[in-house]
Amino acid sequence: MVYLPGRPRKLWEDVYRALDDAKYLIYIAGWSFNPKMVLVRNLQTGIPYARGIKIGELLKRKAQEGVAVRVMLWDDETSLPIIKNKGVMRTHDEDAFEYFKHTKVVSQRALASATFYARQQVADGELYAKQKEAEGLIALAQAQGTYLRTLLEALGGNYTALRDYMMINGGVFQELAKINAGAVQGLQPKISIWTNGSGGETVDGVGTSSSALNQVGGVYKMLPPLFQTVHEQTGMLPPAWMGTSTDSTNN
Repeated sequence: MVYLPGRPRKLWEDVYRALDDAKYLIYIAGWSFNPKMVLVRNLQTGIPYARGIKIGELLKRKAQEGVAVRVMLWDDETSLPIIKNKGVMRTHDEDAFEYFKHTKVVSQRALASATFYARQQVADGELYAKQKEAEGLIALAQAQGTYLRTLLEALGGNYTALRDYMMINGGVFQELAKINAGAVQGLQPKISIWTNGSGGETVDGVGTSSSALNQVGGVYKMLPPLFQTVHEQTGMLPPAWMGTSTDSTNN
């Protein structure tokens, strides 16, 4: 093909001429190829015989003439029959493969091997990790089962003794002690001790009438310190009709 100086080149006419002039081999490789695309559409073209000819028809004709025509298509994994072979990328890979089927044009689809291999390696790695994790859990469970069986046999089949040993060995009681200690830490509980101040008198184990009165009097003596304790612990005062609580700080 000769280009004269100053003559503007016409891309699609040049592509058509290059394919049409091929004598031995036409090799096309790409991620998108539409065999129904028309290269020459201009009414003012210098090669009017090429106008309206689909590139797929041109390739089939060259293959019939004895030219080795090879088309390598990128296989879009999303071009599935369920979505009518269009695919997300619209590369026309399925269309082209069907277009050249049963012709002398050799058409092959190539996976995006690097991407596919990378994804496959990641999936295999995740599967291997999960398998090893499962194997580890199974081995741990088996070891724990053997350990518990051995302990139970050593304790003569006493499940209570086994439970107590496991709690002691696992630090359960120590942890409970820490929790209880932490629960009262910082608290300042008030402890009030009060009595009626009289033990009462008895004769031959039988209380006398005076001792009975002392018991009644003791009950009344206990009320003021009882009210005072309730007030200290809860802040509540007794009803006015029951009496008043004496403030010990003023005594």
